[in-house]
Amino acid sequence: GKIEQTNKDTVLAIANGKIFSILLKARDKRLLQDIFRTVLGKQRQYIYEVFSAMLYILISNASPKGRIIVDKEYPGHESLIKLNLKNFYGDSGKEIIRNIEFNLIGKLSPAHDVASRVFQKKIKPSKIVTIKDIKSIIFPQKKIGYSDINGTEGS
Repeated sequence: GKIEQTNKDTVLAIANGKIFSILLKARDKRLLQDIFRTVLGKQRQYIYEVFSAMLYILISNASPKGRIIVDKEYPGHESLIKLNLKNFYGDSGKEIIRNIEFNLIGKLSPAHDVASRVFQKKIKPSKIVTIKDIKSIIFPQKKIGYSDINGTEGS
């Protein structure tokens, strides 16, 4: 199910040499959607931010070499998704971002097959993504305490 289908789990998979899949439970998608709606007032951004964060988790775990072809799930929003990925990676992700292309994958691709089998619960995902994982990417928090301010050890 797509990110906005909050009654269904979402699965992303990669299958270019290494096979890796991630699953975000429907319940966590609803909680994230609620955060974007009530706390941030950015309902529409929820879809692209969460999709980008899942893509970041998938790529970071699978460490694919060379080209990364991402299915055109959200036509017209590819530049926003790439921008989100740039923000998540920082300077370390320039090469990865350059290798990302958006294209129609099709139902016959190995990645689609893996994602479909995970979604149908025929195989387990490589990783279950939690709301905490997504929040730590979208809303990274720098911990600042007294010791960070004056250079002393905290108690």
